[in-house]
Amino acid sequence: MEIANEESEADTYYLKVTAFAQSKGSHRSSKAVLDTGFDNPQGIIDGSQSSDRPTLDQACISSLKSEWETVVDDAKILSSRSLSPRVHQLILSSPTQSPPSLRHKQSLKNLEEIHSMELVIQSFSLPALPPPSSHLTKPTPPKLAIFDMDSTLIDQEIIDLLAELADPAVRDEVASMTAASMAGKTKLDFASSLRQRVKLLHGVRADAWEMLKEEKITFAEGARELCRALKKTGCRLGVLSGGFVEVAEWVAKELGLDEVNANHLTYAPADERFPHPHLTGQLDPEHIIVGPERKAELLQSIAASSEPPIPLSDSIAVGDGANDLGMMKVAGTGIGFKAKEAVQLEAPNRLNSESLVDILYLFGYTEEEIKDLIAV
Repeated sequence: MEIANEESEADTYYLKVTAFAQSKGSHRSSKAVLDTGFDNPQGIIDGSQSSDRPTLDQACISSLKSEWETVVDDAKILSSRSLSPRVHQLILSSPTQSPPSLRHKQSLKNLEEIHSMELVIQSFSLPALPPPSSHLTKPTPPKLAIFDMDSTLIDQEIIDLLAELADPAVRDEVASMTAASMAGKTKLDFASSLRQRVKLLHGVRADAWEMLKEEKITFAEGARELCRALKKTGCRLGVLSGGFVEVAEWVAKELGLDEVNANHLTYAPADERFPHPHLTGQLDPEHIIVGPERKAELLQSIAASSEPPIPLSDSIAVGDGANDLGMMKVAGTGIGFKAKEAVQLEAPNRLNSESLVDILYLFGYTEEEIKDLIAV
């Protein structure tokens, strides 16, 4: 598959480093919860703030700048600005693209720990002639944003909710298998794990979906606002889910997403054992299972088939589980958002914010600009 318009050898590379203030000790935890000011979406529109909201003081910013001047050889800081009291962004010139291992440098880990901050590192390129500084700081939203669904756009794991409607004896078994699969702590590949869990759903009512949508499923904090903001910029949005198409299509409609791909279950009519239409406990063999490799393939396919084609460097992939690592690694910016511990270590970047709206800071938007973007 040909991906159009990737960077040329003549391009000049830059690094964008976005530092987020963290509550003390929270940046190492996959369950870290921050008071971002976005937990009530109205909060950033009307300017209300929490009194204990973490911030980056001048000492933090000075340490951030001095550390980066030594971390990358021959790098120079071209821009340093506060996007909000708790978010600061540097732009540096770089002789080469940022290696994926850059954020794992011990000196940067120490910096995060000492100053209770979390760093997201992006690389980008521009034509060889140096651009004016105003161009470097202009917001640059992605042209393609792909999201995982379960525990990313929504708060729940759908297969676990379905298991609660099956035999109560299988509920904990399915939940345990899901947790192990998403954390990358199972010897089974994703497809094998999924088949085992789906088998335990045999007999769940075929009409259970509406009940789940009305009573069980909640959207993740900031999901609606982030998608609304990105749509305003002209970004193409999609959900690639290892969950099920019955929910993924509904989520896409609710959030205004352009692309949907998820797994398909099969159904059976009422019989002597189950007096209602029900799940067979099997996946539809006519559809490819949406596992980590498939997610990566689909992201690349969506980018290449867009009109005009979207360079992968202009894409972002956001997820929380091991199933999402493939697409995170092929996207221009891959983010493990409140991800499982092992995924945080392997993802290109990780962000442990309370709200998905924080992702907008990565593209250079200030707090005031974000208020305008997420406004209805």
